[in-house]
Amino acid sequence: MRAPPLGSRLKTLGPLEGHWNWAIHRTQFPSFWMSVVLITLASFLVQSVTLEPALGFTPRFNIWSYIFVALGFLILPLINCIAVQMALFLSISMISALGFAEPLTGSHAAGTSPVIFGLSFYTATLAYHAARGDLAKSAHQRVAIYGSAIFLYTGPILAYVRPVRIDVRRANVAMSYVLLGFFMFWIVAKNLVPLLALRDFTSFWDVIVFGVIFEIFVYFNFAGLSLMIYGVAQLCGLRVPLNFRQPFSARNVVEFWRAWHITLAMVLKEVFYLRIKRVASTDVAIVGVFLASALWHGVTLNFLVWGLFHGLMFVVAKYVLKRGWLVAAFLMLPPVLILGRALFAENRPGLLMDKIASVLTLDGITALPLSTLSLIIEERLATLSLMLGGIFILLEAFDGRRRVFARRRYSMFRSRAAILMMIVLIFLLGRAGGGEVYAVYGQR
Repeated sequence: MRAPPLGSRLKTLGPLEGHWNWAIHRTQFPSFWMSVVLITLASFLVQSVTLEPALGFTPRFNIWSYIFVALGFLILPLINCIAVQMALFLSISMISALGFAEPLTGSHAAGTSPVIFGLSFYTATLAYHAARGDLAKSAHQRVAIYGSAIFLYTGPILAYVRPVRIDVRRANVAMSYVLLGFFMFWIVAKNLVPLLALRDFTSFWDVIVFGVIFEIFVYFNFAGLSLMIYGVAQLCGLRVPLNFRQPFSARNVVEFWRAWHITLAMVLKEVFYLRIKRVASTDVAIVGVFLASALWHGVTLNFLVWGLFHGLMFVVAKYVLKRGWLVAAFLMLPPVLILGRALFAENRPGLLMDKIASVLTLDGITALPLSTLSLIIEERLATLSLMLGGIFILLEAFDGRRRVFARRRYSMFRSRAAILMMIVLIFLLGRAGGGEVYAVYGQR
């Protein structure tokens, strides 16, 4: 990199400051293999310090994920078969159906064995690259990265990994993502866990209030962890996909799903959507994609209903937008998200049917949800975190409307003022209690 012209440095920063700025940008690291070492070390810390003790195992480095990814790279390039790629993606569905892993309903979904740790993420990764035909490229490098616990813990699914040279500016950006993710996960999501007891209530308003709270919880838990991992990967010299792009700044259902769990959408498009669309209509392909996503989350009745519901609502939103009914498309978004999230959480068939009946018949719509309100009032820390989450989402919606932040990379929340405020809140609330610490998209 060439130094900027001396005159420009003198004019804008002064001679010493300009020279210092040039020197900083010349100091870049690491090499690709150093990145592999750093990410492997980070994975070791995640597995042996965090995951293994939480799962009740003796802390040790879990080699199984690396073995299975390596086998995938060896075998799949030889089997260029669409059915195999779909089966690979849905392998976690079979494991879940057999009871070896819990469905992703928002409760702790860790696998019962370290052998299947990260199965849902690395099989999705392999299926994606097999479908694109680029699985065999740099396989020795990919095994080291794609088998790393830091990604298998909760994503993102590694649709791509690109080396990036780290300098001070990029390190600052990466740390802003880490801090933002930590705030979302530790201060908001963790403290909302006590309110998840509302899952057991079945009246109309109980279902609606729980759907709102649970939507906020899942977002701050999953996006928070994803943003931390995104920042850590950059600090290690690797650029990975940004898994969320301010989804609550969306104006309709279609925009929302384009910004939510982006890497899963990339996999579903490549493995299912493009293939189904060749033999069926676009609408059928959309519903098929949501059903495949539902099975990936869990083989249960609630996910079958969840997949059909969101697939149909996506199709409806698409037609509403084609007709130019923008207000109607916007008004669809909140009820679709709230009801969809209530379906997502309930894998007990009896309670699921009771909740669906309550919503369809408006059962209890004229009565106050006293039990729900009582729990919210009692859990003061959770209520405060719920308020913080609500304010965050409102600011996110505002941030996404401004042209300067059209890329939706949480720019407002990574400003100096926002970072300072989050540090204060972390200091004040970081040890204030809260609920169980776990990943919504758990280690399975």
